[in-house]
Amino acid sequence: MKKTIVLFIIIGCLIGASGSVIIQGTYRLEHQQPTASRGFDVMIDPDFTQILQNEISLELIPGTYGQPSLLVAAYNDYPYSSGPGLGFSRSTDGGTSWTAIQLPTPTNPYTLLPMDDSFDPTVTIDTFGNVFVGHISSDINMYSGMYVHKSTDGGLSFIPPVTVALDLPPGPPPDPNFRFNDRCQITADISSTSPYKDNIYVTWIKDRGYLMPFPWSDIYFSYSTDNGATFSTPITINEVNNDLANMPIPAVASDGTIYVSWLHYNVQTGGNGTIYLDKSTDGGVTWGVDKAIQQIALPPLTLTNGLGQLDVVSKGAPVLKVSPTNPSHLYIVYAADPDGPAPDEADIFLIKSTDGGITWGSPKRVNDDWTVNDQHLPWIDIKPDGTIDIAWYDRRNSITDTMWDVFITRSINGGTTFSLNKMINDQSYASPLNPWGTPWMGEYLGLAVDNSHAYIVFTSSITDPCGDVYFDKIENSNLPVPTPNLDCEGDLNFGNVKRGTTVTRDFLVKNIGDPQSLLDWEIESHPDWGTWTFSPNSGDDLVAGGSTTVNVSIVAPDQVSLGLFLIKTGGKEYNGTVKVVNKENSSDFSIINVSMNVAINYEISRFPLLQIFFERFLYVFPLLRYLMRY
Repeated sequence: MKKTIVLFIIIGCLIGASGSVIIQGTYRLEHQQPTASRGFDVMIDPDFTQILQNEISLELIPGTYGQPSLLVAAYNDYPYSSGPGLGFSRSTDGGTSWTAIQLPTPTNPYTLLPMDDSFDPTVTIDTFGNVFVGHISSDINMYSGMYVHKSTDGGLSFIPPVTVALDLPPGPPPDPNFRFNDRCQITADISSTSPYKDNIYVTWIKDRGYLMPFPWSDIYFSYSTDNGATFSTPITINEVNNDLANMPIPAVASDGTIYVSWLHYNVQTGGNGTIYLDKSTDGGVTWGVDKAIQQIALPPLTLTNGLGQLDVVSKGAPVLKVSPTNPSHLYIVYAADPDGPAPDEADIFLIKSTDGGITWGSPKRVNDDWTVNDQHLPWIDIKPDGTIDIAWYDRRNSITDTMWDVFITRSINGGTTFSLNKMINDQSYASPLNPWGTPWMGEYLGLAVDNSHAYIVFTSSITDPCGDVYFDKIENSNLPVPTPNLDCEGDLNFGNVKRGTTVTRDFLVKNIGDPQSLLDWEIESHPDWGTWTFSPNSGDDLVAGGSTTVNVSIVAPDQVSLGLFLIKTGGKEYNGTVKVVNKENSSDFSIINVSMNVAINYEISRFPLLQIFFERFLYVFPLLRYLMRY
């Protein structure tokens, strides 16, 4: 959130920063939306007054089925002057009950007073179970800093924050040297195969200049190699000083490579933007060359609802994740408006790289509605088995495009196909409002996953027009992915075939699976006799109800077999099978039986001299030609 300076604007009663409130999960909404398919929403923040809470970051430590050992969420808790600090909640029973506290604002070493506000929360957990919460704090004089809080007891208490960066107020305007810290994200390297395991990484932007012609900004990066006790001197990792105004997202591959994605666009006009990617292979000490990977038509900076009213700000980030099963597989999810000024202002898209970010595939739309209503602010996470989960805010259920829901989908084949979108929240809600009555729901929601479930935290206005934080979870079985089903039609049965000659035939590979499913198939095996050619021998994205013709060419076995004493013995039968498999599911396969009769000649191999005679003079004697024919 870009912080707006305000002077002591307070709405409702603020909860003290030192107090702790336990919510036992009794505050739950009745199930009112039949399209929902999960548990009941649980409010996780302790506030029952009308103050704004949004921009939630979620992490977990895996546990038993559907119950992580620890769930932690950090969120804005009135991120303005005189706010109580960041909100932080934890659950040890899979989200049924939550304990909430506020993280106090840091102290400004120049004024010796607490900062006025804290915002842009982001949370991560290392392999030791330490919890780290990063955020930005500033004060009325426009001091601003990047801070990281650490907890060694699972979020019950926190050590005073470490200052990663602190910048001074601006000089007389225009001041080109002024920097304002904003929009941070944090992650930990938790891979056992990484040489930098348990390093902590933070990325954020610094706005460049005060009252300059354009609010330019740069991408900053810092790392910790001592479990968050200290952080490296921040460095700029982008190479182009432009309107890099969106939240940079770090992600770490299992080999320790750090990737950072961000969006380059004009923050005053919006329009088109470019997603950039950079990477480091030495733990963040040095960085490569920025790579422009996708140009997108951005949603309007402020969405318009179906009543023609200006609504919420839509400045979501291009959210990056690396597959835990393959360090070269990268995914970015984002909101875009490819049809321009048409009524549908925002949809959710995914792009994928399978070569470590060098090349990227075409965007795939993730939301499966065909309304002109809006979807925005997506987040992505990937399960340990490679399953992709994506969640976002969505207005498809609202005729007037005014009411919000939270939707989720998953993919089990690397983003090729997705499950039907499912609604998470129990009741649609109007856009939350900031203290000035302007619609604002923040710039991200929270999503974390384990092998069995997806866990989501989001802001909702059903009990507070400014927004409260709610939690829900959904198990894999409630997000069924359209499944392909491989079938083959045809046969490869041949009658008498001359040795060494080529015969051809074809068969069909069909996808008889669920509607919207796509089949990736290949020839896994064929008989070891003869010479076989398949065209094609594999295929991807075969639609449900579709088929592919496979042309088969076989060169029959070329064996000289002459009968003893010129006694003809007849033909030889060759048999076998061709196996066609679903590349995404080896248990889904089809078998085609093969048979071929190849004639056998006279067997004289026991008499080498006689065999040589016949082979040399086979075409001299007409009788021999007749007897040796096929």
